[in-house]
Formats: sequence, C-alpha cells, structure tokens
Amino acid sequence: MKEIDIIGTCLTRELFNYTKEYKVKTYIMQQSIYTINSNPYPIRQEDIELTDNFKFKVRMVYYDFNKIAFQKLSENPSEYIIVDLADQIRNLVVLDDFDNTRLIATSSIIEVLSKLNINYHIYDIDSLTNKEIYFFMQQFIEIILSLYDRKKIILNKVQLKNEYYENNEKKYIDESILVYRRRKEIKTMEK
Repeated sequence: MKEIDIIGTCLTRELFNYTKEYKVKTYIMQQSIYTINSNPYPIRQEDIELTDNFKFKVRMVYYDFNKIAFQKLSENPSEYIIVDLADQIRNLVVLDDFDNTRLIATSSIIEVLSKLNINYHIYDIDSLTNKEIYFFMQQFIEIILSLYDRKKIILNKVQLKNEYYENNEKKYIDESILVYRRRKEIKTMEK
C-alpha cells in the first residue's frame, strides 16, 4: 500500500475511498496559499465550536487560525503528494484588530469568528494582481519542494462542466457560482 498526502479539496480526497492500494496519510483542506505567512491567531482546538462539530473541520479551522497546516504536513511527509488548487479561489478573512492576520473565508472560519466576537472584513482575491498571485504560488511551491521529490508531486487539475441535464432538459451553471467565476485563476495557478 502506498501512502500519500493531499493538499486540496474533498473532491481529491474522495478518490481514495474506492481503493485499497493507497492510503491517505495526511490530508490538508481549506488552507490558503495567500495566508501561509500571515500571523496566527492562537486558539486552542477545544475552544472551536462549530454547528456541525465535525472533528476534521474543527482540526482544519484550528490549523488555519494557528498557521500550522504546513508544519503538520512536514512532520512526517509521505513519498507522494497530490495537490488540487480549488480552495485557492476562496476569499480571505482579514482580522481588523490584529496585524497581518488572515484566514481562508469558509463558513466554519466565519462561524468561529462570530462566536468569538472578532472584528473582520472579507478581502476579495479578485483584487490580487498576477504578480501577487505568482509571489504566493512561489512560496507554496518552495514549501512543497522542500518536502517532496518533484517527480512525486501530482497535480489533480480542477475540471468543471457548466452544463448538466435535469429531466432531460439541458441546463447551465452560470458565473454566479464562485468556482465557475474564478476558473481562469485556477488554470493560471495550475500552469
């Protein structure tokens, strides 16, 4: 059995529910390349309360607040890693009263911030320039290359269809869905 690590979405993780040849060792989800080097907001994992209270989601929120996802990945990396960049289209949460503290804008992060009464605002990543995106990608790539052989890094490219059938009628998903609106940015990052 080969062990693998994953940085990406549940879409990549779910692929491994149907094989016994591979085992997911470390899985990191909902962490933004745009916040890797921002300041942490130290919080204890037991202080994170989510409505659905899934342990995995609590752990990912804990990792993001404390900025330890890549530290966890580096503790005992597998031989292979699979990366998908779909989470990188999410906006950021900027904590107003804390210098350079940013988190990925997920419903779980926002729920915790609201419960803690922390002031924040949403930073729209559409404001990032190509130069800034390149800078953040370079930081991310340096981290990954420090942990894995470049020949053992697998990019699971995001593939989207914006048409589907419902009751034999062809329908379309429009640009109001965030991932569809930002698919060009995903393709740019993948290149």
